[in-house]
Amino acid sequence: MANAKATFYTTHLYLALIAGNWTSELPSRAIRKGGLDWPELLRKFRKHRPEAGDIAEVASYTQALSLLLLRSQFGSPEALDGYTDPTEPLQLGAECSLPDERKDEARMGYELLQKLNESESVRLALSYYAFALGRFQDALEHLSLVEFEELTSSVNASNVGSVSTTLSVPMSYGTEATGATAGSAAASFTPSIAALDSGVKNGELWRITQLIRGKYIQGAAHESLPNASLSNALAAYESALPLLNRINIPKSLPSVMGRGPTESFTRYRELWRWVERLLWRATILSAKSQSLSHTHHILKVYQVHSVHWPTTFRPEHRSTMAQLHLHLLLQTFSPTLRTPWLNELRSIVTDYRVLLTATTSFPRAGERNVKVEEFVDLCMGAWEVYGASGDQVAWVIEILWWATRFTFNSQRIYRHLARTLYVSGDTELARRTLRLYVQVVSKAREAGTCDESDRIWVETLVQGARMLCRVPGGVAEAQEAGDLIIRAEKKLDIRDHATSASVLRAKGIWHACMAIREEEPSTRPAHLASSLAAFKESLELHPIPSTYFHLALALTRPGPARDFSAAVACAQEAVTGDPKEVRYWHLLGLLLAATEKWKPARGVLDYATGIEEEEEEEEEVGGGGGNIDEQTDRMLHTVKEKEDIMKNSHLEDGRCLLDANSCQLPAAATFQRPVPDYPRPTRHERFEHALQLRFTQLALIEHVDGPENAGVKWLEVFSWVAERKGLGEERRPPSVEPPSSDGQPDTQSRPSPRQSHTPLILSRPHSPLENSSGIPINLIPPSPIPIQNAETNGMDGFELRYNNKEKEKEKEKEGHDTSKGKKVQRILKDRVNKGQAHINTISRKIGASHGLRIKRSTSAPDFHLALTVTKPYQASSIHSRQRLSTTYMRANSPEPPLRPISPKKQPSVAAGRSQRERRLLSNLWLTSAATFRRTGKIEQSRAAIQEAEMADDKNADVWVQLGLYFAALGEVNQAIRSFHKALFIQPDHVPAYVYLTQQYLTSTSEASTNTSDTQTEAESSPSKDNIDLAAGLLSNLTRGAGWDVPEAWYFLARARGLQGKRDRERECLTFALGLMEGRSIRDIMSAVGWCL
Repeated sequence: MANAKATFYTTHLYLALIAGNWTSELPSRAIRKGGLDWPELLRKFRKHRPEAGDIAEVASYTQALSLLLLRSQFGSPEALDGYTDPTEPLQLGAECSLPDERKDEARMGYELLQKLNESESVRLALSYYAFALGRFQDALEHLSLVEFEELTSSVNASNVGSVSTTLSVPMSYGTEATGATAGSAAASFTPSIAALDSGVKNGELWRITQLIRGKYIQGAAHESLPNASLSNALAAYESALPLLNRINIPKSLPSVMGRGPTESFTRYRELWRWVERLLWRATILSAKSQSLSHTHHILKVYQVHSVHWPTTFRPEHRSTMAQLHLHLLLQTFSPTLRTPWLNELRSIVTDYRVLLTATTSFPRAGERNVKVEEFVDLCMGAWEVYGASGDQVAWVIEILWWATRFTFNSQRIYRHLARTLYVSGDTELARRTLRLYVQVVSKAREAGTCDESDRIWVETLVQGARMLCRVPGGVAEAQEAGDLIIRAEKKLDIRDHATSASVLRAKGIWHACMAIREEEPSTRPAHLASSLAAFKESLELHPIPSTYFHLALALTRPGPARDFSAAVACAQEAVTGDPKEVRYWHLLGLLLAATEKWKPARGVLDYATGIEEEEEEEEEVGGGGGNIDEQTDRMLHTVKEKEDIMKNSHLEDGRCLLDANSCQLPAAATFQRPVPDYPRPTRHERFEHALQLRFTQLALIEHVDGPENAGVKWLEVFSWVAERKGLGEERRPPSVEPPSSDGQPDTQSRPSPRQSHTPLILSRPHSPLENSSGIPINLIPPSPIPIQNAETNGMDGFELRYNNKEKEKEKEKEGHDTSKGKKVQRILKDRVNKGQAHINTISRKIGASHGLRIKRSTSAPDFHLALTVTKPYQASSIHSRQRLSTTYMRANSPEPPLRPISPKKQPSVAAGRSQRERRLLSNLWLTSAATFRRTGKIEQSRAAIQEAEMADDKNADVWVQLGLYFAALGEVNQAIRSFHKALFIQPDHVPAYVYLTQQYLTSTSEASTNTSDTQTEAESSPSKDNIDLAAGLLSNLTRGAGWDVPEAWYFLARARGLQGKRDRERECLTFALGLMEGRSIRDIMSAVGWCL
């Protein structure tokens, strides 16, 4: 029994010492029940452990000195853990020193300690007393007799980490409990001696605590000597790091959600006090005198141990340490270590956010939450250093929304939020936030309390104006952008040429936007002229590639200033200034094609795809996207490898994190970079850019070599899209046959309509069409909506740069694509022959009260039958509601064959796609459908249209392509109904208007309503009603959205000619011919956009 009691009181004495509850009335409990105060605990320990009297004496004197320090320096027991820094956060100050009025009491204890037998614990206690009394040299002498060897075994408090969520920590051990509270807690908790940590029971953990305290005193004494040696102080602090590495205390579960760990801190509170003090001083000294890698190591040690600390423990120190860690990471970013760098940064950001949540609050009137604002600036700086990409902006937006709960109308937070929301793609919320920012800053400027500098204000307004012009909107949004530019001009410093040029660049973009959105013939020429002048003036002040790009676009727009030679020169300047921007190369290729320089154009386009492919490979290697943990595992296979990589030259360049005399942290805003001219494209946008580039390559091949030679290229494009976006095996392009050996097109499957159709191009961004030359102009399919970014498929023989490398790529591609093309062809032939499965439909009602639907068969649907009706047109999907009802089936039609058994339905890859991706995929199918139709492969064209409708049932271009399909078959009625449906979905669809009016001008009214399914277009002149209808539609179209579409003017001239208005016919033809001159293979605005 005596041995059991000795073990019990020894363990509980060590528990009380390590817990550091110096002011607790009942730091422990008796073996049966009831609590024990410090004197009684020491008495029982002496009684049952008479041979260990020195341990009790050292514990008694340690508790007495701790009480003196606590009451004299901090005033309350709680203040020991929440030490408040001086005004200067980097000022170390003095800790653990007694005031003169308290030194007499401590001196008595010091003298009594000297009478005890010499031991490690006694020497460590003597150094503690000597330091508190200001006898720094004596403290060093006492410590010189202590052997600070590393422990032979790791301290493992494993039981701490295994606590359950229902385990309550005894108040007498973990908190400063008093009175009845402590007594009731002790009575309700019966600890198991066997469950306590071995390191606590044998005193090893208390020994570590004393040694760490001794190292802290050693370093602080070197700092406090008259001839202070900061290098010796730092060496003393760092010599304790091996001791810290021996601490192995798993993190405990939080007692309250969001309040941090409990038991792993409260049980070892005294240990953590000295660990935090030592690392704090070591970090500040290292940051002012050592390299970045040296400081980085100490900061990581601090972060590792801080996971055990609640948010109320030393919040000021921890806030400063978190900021220093973030400052260091911002200065040491390396593109080759993107993923581990971001992992570490996100960890610090998360910890600091939790700390600020617990220690800051919503500011009072007239105050600001500076800590939160500085934290936000650091997060923005980190995002900008990482690349300012929309792919990695989500975590920053989350921080910004969190920050709005701890700030009131913070101007910088609204500014950052507007920018990040825009980059993320949430344009509607970005607009609202921008308006709020403008209102708040404008009111603050009126009141004289504005925190934003004129330069930042102007940059933000310019960025907002560019955003309002670039994203979809109407005239109201464009006018709002103009108001922002006017505000920016009022605060513009004309001596700042870079900012002045950015304002002029935004002004040029705004004038171009107004010319497009206003759709007003009277103001359009003035806007276009002003846009061109603004770009030229911006180039004179501060030439950058973006301005050359926009100037090249302005020079291609119809008007007196149209100059393709000058546009080519501007595009060349743009690619010279920024050779990594794919859109600059794309524009140059389009302009070269417009001037009929086919070989250079093909070389430029192929080179652009090579650039994109290299960037994609670099991003995959650098870890720019995807799951962070997976990339870390892939890049760094072992912990040792990660540590070796982090110790590279960018951390060993000799720089210090802080100046030697720094008392304040550098402002976080100093790490933020100037706002870029335009946001960096996201991963999806880069894919769209590259896909648009491939569309242009296909258009060039088709224009130069014929549509038959473009067929095989489509296999490569679909394979590339499947690799990048996961099309899946259930979605493949219809069968494509290579051209015959003699180069002639395969005409066996070509229909023989009575009227042939030549290509028609419509220069509208929302539905670009391929080019044709000459008049008469006929119909071709719309190309996809502007898309961006992708990978390359090698060079095509044009040696622009790196000729050998490009030829090697071409050889590899040729050797690889042959088998791949045959395999895909076999799959696609089976698809066309067996029919399609999983065909979806436009499932919603459009303007009708009765929503009858049909089930699509697994074979390819019959578009001819689907659109055949005898009642007036009603909007519906391609395979619409009543169309296959028995009421509308032919009475003499044969019995349909039995429906084939459909294969088991597989989950659709497109189910999880965004609307933007579905539209992109739909347009890809539509463009391939156009190529099939032009090569006479009508069945493949129909199947591709079905796939396009399945990908995006809201795409009006689907119905335009369906109309062109019927027009190629001579089915005028069905074509007209298809164009009607396209206009029902999108009332301002320019190609639908042009194709519809073409049908009106080539058919009679009877042919458009009363023809049978097998009847072809009547060989007669159009009726007067149809002519007048077409003239009215085209007249309105050419005044508005179709003002620069030559086909619209051509058909308007034809309508005026049929009306007998020869002069107007001549004017329209002349204008159409002018628009056709210098036209590229694709509409330029559709391919690269009309602004960045």
